[in-house]
Amino acid sequence: MAIELTMPKLGLTMDEGTINSWLKKEGDYIEAGKTLLTVETDKVTIDVESPVSGTLLKILVKEGETVPVSQPIGYIGQPGEILPDAKVQEKVPPQHTPEFTKPVEITTSIPGSGTERPVSISPIARKLAAENKIDFSSVQGTGPGGRIVEEDIQKLIKANDSEDKNKHYRAEKISPLKRITAQRMAESFRETPHFYLQKQLNVDKLVAIKEKLISDTKQSNSFHVTYTDFLLKNLALTLQSHPYLNASWVEDNIHLFQAINLGFAVASPKGLVVAVIKDAQIKSLSDIAMERSDLSKKAKENLLSQDDVSGGTFTLTNLGMYGIDNFLPIINPPQSAILAVGAISEKPVVYDHQIGIHQMLDVTLAADHRVVDGAQAAEFLVSFTEILTNWPDKLFA
Repeated sequence: MAIELTMPKLGLTMDEGTINSWLKKEGDYIEAGKTLLTVETDKVTIDVESPVSGTLLKILVKEGETVPVSQPIGYIGQPGEILPDAKVQEKVPPQHTPEFTKPVEITTSIPGSGTERPVSISPIARKLAAENKIDFSSVQGTGPGGRIVEEDIQKLIKANDSEDKNKHYRAEKISPLKRITAQRMAESFRETPHFYLQKQLNVDKLVAIKEKLISDTKQSNSFHVTYTDFLLKNLALTLQSHPYLNASWVEDNIHLFQAINLGFAVASPKGLVVAVIKDAQIKSLSDIAMERSDLSKKAKENLLSQDDVSGGTFTLTNLGMYGIDNFLPIINPPQSAILAVGAISEKPVVYDHQIGIHQMLDVTLAADHRVVDGAQAAEFLVSFTEILTNWPDKLFA
């Protein structure tokens, strides 16, 4: 009997996935446990293994298509075997009840006629049309009884893309990562009551320590410690005394996390991702530096796993390497806070009525006002500042 392949659920927050590539074509043999396809989620691209040995009889979802979790994407069985579902071209989201497998009748007006007529369109075609802002009221469907199917909408999209080439702009298809990131950031900014605190820090000692480390590592050929590593270590120490900054608002409850899992924003070929260093509170500066370096490399090579980007409890975003002085970040849901840091730069500063040139750093804390009040956020920044400007020995433990 043919085995139905479905879109796997590769993470707790995954609702849908995009077929990145099929490594076998219809008619090819595949062994159980061997990689059959790659799936792109809202965060990473993951290899999916074949659950059984057999022949790939049918591919239902083509490369580049996005479908809900648990929806059929193909069949594996023996050559010549009859598939259990003859209507393999129509893909229906599993969360719908059986009645939605029937054509959906939509009433629409015929321009200039003053009358209305029903339009028969499949659920996936309607979803595709909505996502691409396609008016299907005048489309002549090629499905049974003139039903509009996915292929009809795809043709319109391609036709529109062709027309766009003659316009003064270029339309770029949004990747699943960018789309989900946009949705979550919009949701966070809309539903989470953000407030911001900003502070300018004197980091003369930090710069001196960093320069000494650079000199030492050149002599020993060891790994390279960055300012981001110092900031992450500082956060791991500071958050231990400020639990409400390491928390989440969940259905009128506040979840205070015992582990400090530090996310840090890093650019990847497919967009911005947040890699996570787990249990940072028990890791040394060198441990954090090596793990940050490894995760950054994996992000640039599109090799991050689901575990690498999951479970964060606080996020650091650093644009200092681009020369940005300061900026207002958006909280990474469901976390309660995020810290943004800019570039370290020399500035004239008054100390004891004397003007001097010092290395200064701007930091901006965004916090969820449902979880954190102004005083708690201010106390957190005070603690963060004390460690960053004084650098106790325990920082290097």
